[in-house]
Amino acid sequence: MTAIPERLVAALADRYLIERELGRGGMATVYLARDVRHARQVAIKVLHPELAAVLGAERFLAEIKTTANLQHPHILPLFDSGAADGQLFYVMPYVEGETLRARLARETQLPIADAVQLAREVADALQHAHERGVIHRDIKPENILLQGGHALVADFGIALAVQQAGGQRMTQTGLSLGTPQYMSPEQAMGEKTVDARSDVYALGAVTYEMLTGEPPFSGATTQAIVARVLTVPPAPIAQTRTTVPPHVEHAVLTALAKLPADRQASAAQYSAALVDANTARPTGVARDAQPNPGAVRGGTRRNQRELLAWGVAAVAIGTAAWNGMPREAPPAPAAKFDIALPDSVFVPISNSQKLALSSDGERLAIVGARREARSQIYVRRLDDVVAVPVRGTEGGTAPSFSPDDRWLLFQEVQRPGANNFAANAVRIVPAAGGSSRLVVDSAVAPSWSADGRQVFFTRRNAVWIVPSEGGEPRRLMSPDSTRGIVRVSSPQALPGGTHVLVTFWSTATGPQTPRLATVSIADGKFEDLETSGANARYVEPGHVLFGRSPGEVYAAPFSLKRRRITGPPTLLLQDVRMPGNASSVGFAVSRYGTVAWNTSVGARLGAEPSHLVSVDRQGVERPLTRDPQMFSNPRVAPDNRRVAVTIGGPLGEGRISLLDIASGVSTLLTSESHARRPEWSHDGSHVYWFGYPGGDSAILQRRPADLSAPAASIAQFTEEVLGGGGSVEFAPGPSRGLSVLRRGNVGPDVNQPSTLTMAPTESLTVARPLITKRAAVAGPRVSPDGRLLAFSSGESGRLEVFVTPIPGPGPLVQISADGGSEPIWSRNGRIVYFRSGQSTSDGRSAAPTMMAATITESPSLGVVRRDALFADVYLRDGTHSNYDVLGESGFVMVKALSGGTAPAIRIYGLTNWMRLLGTAPAGSTP
Repeated sequence: MTAIPERLVAALADRYLIERELGRGGMATVYLARDVRHARQVAIKVLHPELAAVLGAERFLAEIKTTANLQHPHILPLFDSGAADGQLFYVMPYVEGETLRARLARETQLPIADAVQLAREVADALQHAHERGVIHRDIKPENILLQGGHALVADFGIALAVQQAGGQRMTQTGLSLGTPQYMSPEQAMGEKTVDARSDVYALGAVTYEMLTGEPPFSGATTQAIVARVLTVPPAPIAQTRTTVPPHVEHAVLTALAKLPADRQASAAQYSAALVDANTARPTGVARDAQPNPGAVRGGTRRNQRELLAWGVAAVAIGTAAWNGMPREAPPAPAAKFDIALPDSVFVPISNSQKLALSSDGERLAIVGARREARSQIYVRRLDDVVAVPVRGTEGGTAPSFSPDDRWLLFQEVQRPGANNFAANAVRIVPAAGGSSRLVVDSAVAPSWSADGRQVFFTRRNAVWIVPSEGGEPRRLMSPDSTRGIVRVSSPQALPGGTHVLVTFWSTATGPQTPRLATVSIADGKFEDLETSGANARYVEPGHVLFGRSPGEVYAAPFSLKRRRITGPPTLLLQDVRMPGNASSVGFAVSRYGTVAWNTSVGARLGAEPSHLVSVDRQGVERPLTRDPQMFSNPRVAPDNRRVAVTIGGPLGEGRISLLDIASGVSTLLTSESHARRPEWSHDGSHVYWFGYPGGDSAILQRRPADLSAPAASIAQFTEEVLGGGGSVEFAPGPSRGLSVLRRGNVGPDVNQPSTLTMAPTESLTVARPLITKRAAVAGPRVSPDGRLLAFSSGESGRLEVFVTPIPGPGPLVQISADGGSEPIWSRNGRIVYFRSGQSTSDGRSAAPTMMAATITESPSLGVVRRDALFADVYLRDGTHSNYDVLGESGFVMVKALSGGTAPAIRIYGLTNWMRLLGTAPAGSTP
């Protein structure tokens, strides 16, 4: 970085202490300094010497005073200006953020909602200045600062001050005012007088770049760019990004019109056009001048508008029925439509409910998250394109609207600073956003009572009730051993306020088959509805909707008076997301006529078509498989010649196959249809795996790797041993050494501890405790010499990787530094590989990275160094390692056909679904 000129430092020393250079542009160099008088950090812009030489200091300082009177929330104010030893400078607040240019360099294209928001904030600032006779003349991403997600326009009027002070001399020196990619045609032509419409053009160019990733015109030279600005129409945004709403595209292309008279007359008009979905396509906009893309796009948008119109009509009919108005409007047909989140927001993959519809069907609450940010609830009106984050719901999931739609109930997951990984709380927040308040701690699956005065939730496999303002919970229904009921969940109130719908599991039907029931709020009386399904919702005037595996939603007629299902269920939706089990099937319904659901092919591990690939430490990969299958949990043999891997099916079945790495030939190891999680013995002679004959029980089996003998059962783990909803993992140790078993719950129930036990490898039934934690513990891996155990634990509030001696006692050393999971030992036992970048306890996510931690045992157990190897773009399990080491410097990874770490989750809406009953079910593609 260029050294700070000593003359400048000395000249400003009595007022500003310059600390370092922040950057430099076409007119000035920017320094970070400390305002001595006011004890604050400021940014000082010092005009380049050649520019200062052209300008007269007195005239420039007189002109810049005009901008000092601009006071607006989105305008960066001017603190000071002056001349120091012949150098012209002006002083502004130091903004701890980034420029829009920096964000564009990082993201290329901004989310549509973000782009519209920032453009409107800049337009508001421009309107304020224009009304006071100040034209910016140099709107560009470098002059738009971002602070807390909002825009601050810098250098207001500086270009004007320079031009006014320099006059004709500016042209003579060849110094340029403005940036050619964002100059209006009249400014590019050198017209002396430009008005507000020139700034509108520049803002249109900036908005165009935020949406497409490129300015509307580019070229190898300034002359080439200016020529295109003057003669070539901008390409339709649709060619680059089809999701941009038509009215947004129309507004931007209108702002980019060549003639000022064809643009919006003011920045305020441009701002309004960005959010006015009724804006008509303006005459002369370049979109129609382009042949095929514009025509295709227009047809697509027309269809979407028709669907949205039907959706609004359905909402209107439902609202009329709610208010008791005559239903004279003709019945609208069922209409299906796509519901978009901002591009930078993704729907986290977990077992919690992600959607909720308001009772009138006009608003949808969605759980979303941004990279490096906590998960949050967003609310989007179905007739709008913008999803707005709800303040006060950070870290929230499982939302639901109150009966009057004024409040949101949600589950706060993995709170920062919590004592264990699965600490949850139920909170209430105004639907418009604000301060939330606690209802109850340590709870999941919250929902409202019919009158909104009480809240239902699940805790310890039972259903509870608590006043919505908080208080002492009351157990409504518990598991009942006399009836064989092992779990009750997903309470949903029925109208009338006397009963709730619940989901239950029993030993009679098997823990994998949920059923529906009603429970009396007064006395807890239980009535089996004799229907399999989960997550039931009542819908006026007399239906229940519920989920079934694999990813289906059914509608059945329901008598509210009798509290009985009165007819056969009808399949309504298919391909609905079901990340864990049927109790978390992802759909939501309004009281009348609207249903929303999310879907993703392969949201469950082993349910997305994928390939096995080998990857070196630099991230260079090559394929190991020819045909895509549903691969998961690969394990490389000690001789590095074969891979044992689970190959899944669409209904959750799995078989273990042995893949020869050199030839690509696979051999089936197992015959049963529910085999998972293979592991090699340390000497490579056998392969272990778990079979799941039914329910939650698991059988650890073993077979010689040469297939010379059939499989043998080693140990059985019943549902009682595992705990309700629990699971089991096996980490084999060396011969005559110790192996490790992990059993228990890895989900949100803090009352289901995870336990690590150790046993002789030759006698696994003789087990004794190694580690017991009331938090998620997963992924145990025994080192090659059998002396150390690596595993992940969430007791610190997020998953981290730890190492501890076997058999203990001994130190527990944290290996990861900023979140980690899925540990694997190197072949020599000196390195623990793990995956960082997963969601942390407060819902944050970092860039997924494969990490290597070098371990030492001398003088004590610890970490020598941590190295980031490559971007981890491969499918994860999150608990049980979904990759393995290959030799001393490579890995076998599972790569999704989509190329990402997780499939994209899409959200759909359907209005007037009752008109579909008796017809084909709605699929996942609009």
